[in-house]
Amino acid sequence: MGRIILEASWEVANKVGGIYTVLASKAERMRSLADEYYAIGPYIEEKAALDFTPQPMPAWLERIAHSLEEKNIILHYGVWEVKGKPNAILLSYDGLWAERNAWRKRFWEAYRVDTIRAGSDVDHPMLWSISIALLLQEWLREGREKPILHAHEWLSGSSILASRLLTLPVKTVFTTHATMLGRSVSARGEDPLSILNPRERAWQLGIEAKHTLEEAAARNADVFTTVSRITAEEAAHLLGRTPDAILPNGLDLSQFPDSEEIPIQHRVYREKLREFLIPYFFPSYELPLEHTLFYYISGRYEYENKGIDVFIQALGRLNKVLKETGGERHIVAFFFIPASVKRIRYDLLKAKAIIEDVSDALDESLQHAKRTILRRFIHTPAEKLSILHEDAQRMLKTAAFALKRPDDPPLSTHILTYEEEDAILNAFRREGLLNRKEDRVKVILYPAYLNRNDGLINLDYYPAIQGCHLGVFPSKYEPWGYTPLESIAYGVPAITTDIAGFGDDLLQKGLDGQGVYVLRRKHATQEETITRLTSLLTDYALLPHDARLEEKHKALHTAKAYDWKELIKHYEMVYDRLVG
Repeated sequence: MGRIILEASWEVANKVGGIYTVLASKAERMRSLADEYYAIGPYIEEKAALDFTPQPMPAWLERIAHSLEEKNIILHYGVWEVKGKPNAILLSYDGLWAERNAWRKRFWEAYRVDTIRAGSDVDHPMLWSISIALLLQEWLREGREKPILHAHEWLSGSSILASRLLTLPVKTVFTTHATMLGRSVSARGEDPLSILNPRERAWQLGIEAKHTLEEAAARNADVFTTVSRITAEEAAHLLGRTPDAILPNGLDLSQFPDSEEIPIQHRVYREKLREFLIPYFFPSYELPLEHTLFYYISGRYEYENKGIDVFIQALGRLNKVLKETGGERHIVAFFFIPASVKRIRYDLLKAKAIIEDVSDALDESLQHAKRTILRRFIHTPAEKLSILHEDAQRMLKTAAFALKRPDDPPLSTHILTYEEEDAILNAFRREGLLNRKEDRVKVILYPAYLNRNDGLINLDYYPAIQGCHLGVFPSKYEPWGYTPLESIAYGVPAITTDIAGFGDDLLQKGLDGQGVYVLRRKHATQEETITRLTSLLTDYALLPHDARLEEKHKALHTAKAYDWKELIKHYEMVYDRLVG
């Protein structure tokens, strides 16, 4: 008998967060584990137009689609446009809306799933998940071989619950990547393992529907899995079931530049970042770009969960250390963290436009100078040869006057919607990170999604981080942590923590310090965390160029341990358990 896998996630052909990366990067490997593999997601028209290509349905699936249509479910079949181009089934579930309350009642009676206060953010994934169970029902009626249903996160957990209510003889796997309750309480400064009554706390936070859906899916799946030891401990405490297996997250490293390309790309994108910094800083003062390293942090705006708070405090201390030690080293720390913005700062756009005009004029003037020197250098003393013609000289004087800025460079590239209340900007000010000339650490909040046409850096996210020297991710709550893994896969050394699933896994593999550094946060006070992080940031800032190159090589080597070709075996073992 062949193995058939149906893998369901709200993020199939619907890029929302990190689970999209998990599924998309391993899709080709998943196909190798099964005779038939189907990725199942919601049909969201604007997303499908970018990420999904319709294909003719095989006859048996046409019959299933017709049966589902009678139940007000529309089945879309095609390929998901990621590497491996897996078969994809996207379901339109709006026709189930009239049955919403009936299913809510059934879930309460069978599993004590509490949806009394649930809104549309719960109803939509719940109804979509129920449509998956109805698809499975028709699948079996068609006489097809029993598949394995692998559901990710609470959003697709209802597919397992509905399948049991419909008494479908299918094997199920449920994977939680981060518990809803754990993420919520951690953002409030609470330890998830200290919660005495998870259901009561979920009710207090208004997330009882999501929590109880997740809890019921975990308890009723044939195999319950998660992505790290840290999340496994949390899930056992909050969901009432210890995971049966851990499925660590990886990357398809064949999609990343090779070790020969990476140094070239780093130089190219580093220069792009330097070009951006000229209109940002130089109207106020010169920044020694050749002696400046770029640190960065990225991700959701979760001020404490993502360790943004301790990063800023450590940068404040690093600023003082670099002032005291002297030397020429400067740091620019980029905060690539989307926030609510009004617009790009006008003074930055103006400065950028002037710099670009000057650059164009210099290109033209230098060609003129080249022609002039070639004609005259034989009979004219070199010191009397004019490099720039008079028009260019006048333009430079005018541009220099227009660019002069009497105050310090801004702390953010954009005017924020709630500028006075912004936690990051206020933390910059508290720590004395004001972008003054004498500061050795400069900070830039970049609160918009990076893209090649954003009007400022004009780089997508991955090229932008390739231009940096160190990724800093001192997370307080991180079930896995893709950002430091992506960083090292591009040859950019990174910092993670022993509270992050990725950091914990590095420690288990003995890879701490191999191009990626695991900050000890577990059982540490805030002061201990900041002191340790400051030490890491300082040590890296003072590394000579050759030592930084060695760290890049180590980072690339460490990333190889997280290639899907190595990690897909964990999925295979889970599926073997179900069909063995």
